[in-house]
Amino acid sequence: MLEMFLIMNNYDIDVTQRKIEMYYQVRTDYPEIFRNKNPTLPHMMKVADVIYTITLPELTPEMYRVNILKIKDTNPSNLDAYDFVAHMLNCLELNYAKGNYAAGELFIYDLEGISLRHMFKFGLGLIRKLARVLQEVYSPKTKGIHFINCPIFIDTILTIARAATKEKIAKRFKVHNSKETLKEFIPESILPIDYGGQEECLDTLRRIQEEQFEKNIARFNTLDNLKKIKTIDSNDKK
Repeated sequence: MLEMFLIMNNYDIDVTQRKIEMYYQVRTDYPEIFRNKNPTLPHMMKVADVIYTITLPELTPEMYRVNILKIKDTNPSNLDAYDFVAHMLNCLELNYAKGNYAAGELFIYDLEGISLRHMFKFGLGLIRKLARVLQEVYSPKTKGIHFINCPIFIDTILTIARAATKEKIAKRFKVHNSKETLKEFIPESILPIDYGGQEECLDTLRRIQEEQFEKNIARFNTLDNLKKIKTIDSNDKK
């Protein structure tokens, strides 16, 4: 884990120490996101069947990692927002467990099937918690955010998002009217077949991801124990 944080923070010892402290602190502060979220638990495996949260196997020529989010089950009633956020963070953890480091992150948000009922699942409180975890623990180096298959209402949401995001990041938002324009930013060789690429389809990549969670289950079991220890310690101080 130390290696992971050193690389993420350009070997800055002070920053690395703060990030590691926050790595444990947020688990105490937000049990609703981290407790009982082992990826092999039934309710977490259900989340993975509702929405694809896939990191592609190959990096871009710039050494960027490509991440795809896409609704698989379009029924909003089947999406638990807190479990989804926990699943996203488990996927991040899996990348680091595999030593899958990158110079930057590209995100593809495929919004086909997304409705306002999905969006309303994510309250402001949850969004703020996720933002804190990402900013104070992981600090992903976002190099591009690509939106595809956008419903009409997304225009308003993206306008608000751009206003609330740092200008440097807002300029990296790209809205695509077709799958073909994705290839201007991401090589066809690493895109899944679903997007006209040569990589395995999302369903196959999802099955591979599940196998990788199983292979690295010791790491997640350890995190479960650490969370329990931290909770006990904090209660003892009261």
